[in-house]
Amino acid sequence: MRTQHIVYFLHAKDDDFCKIGESAEGRWLKERIRDYEKFKATRVTLIGYQYCESKEAAKALERKLLDQFDRIGSQDLVRIDPELVNYIEKECAHVESRHLTSLLSVPNYDDFDKEDGLKVQEHIKEVRIAKEEYTKAKRKSDEAFAAMEGAQQAYAASEGKQKRYLEDLAQKLRQKNWEIKKIAEVTGQSEDWVKNVVYKREQTRLVW
Repeated sequence: MRTQHIVYFLHAKDDDFCKIGESAEGRWLKERIRDYEKFKATRVTLIGYQYCESKEAAKALERKLLDQFDRIGSQDLVRIDPELVNYIEKECAHVESRHLTSLLSVPNYDDFDKEDGLKVQEHIKEVRIAKEEYTKAKRKSDEAFAAMEGAQQAYAASEGKQKRYLEDLAQKLRQKNWEIKKIAEVTGQSEDWVKNVVYKREQTRLVW
């Protein structure tokens, strides 16, 4: 007799999730149910099972269903929701419809207070305004940063230009036999600075 493989759904009393597993039909499935009852220490209901062509097909379907529904971590458990219930009722050969229906509590959408709805809209508005203010501030900050960077580059260029001018002036005055002290007064630099500039030039000429 050919072994029939299945994927089953088990529910333990008071749980808001069910176990998905693969097994062969008959005593093998009953053993799975008994093992789960021992583990949970409570009554377990077989809420549905789906026939598969082979053990490999059953394992593949088990993995697919665990990924498809709201799986709890890496366990073989999925949370019970309307999507899961609808799948079992449509795809499974054995279905405990009454038990399945009792697992779902249908929310009363009229219970949602209109004031709560207004508060939601108010929060959405606050977030939108805060985002607009942030965008404006960021744009100004970016513009200020760009201006500061431009000013910094201009300052560095000006400083370099001034340095070259003063160095050239000090060297020209030295070539006219000006005293170090007088060159320092004219350029506004220290005597040590003047000495460093003019002696450096004179040493370069000596080398060449």
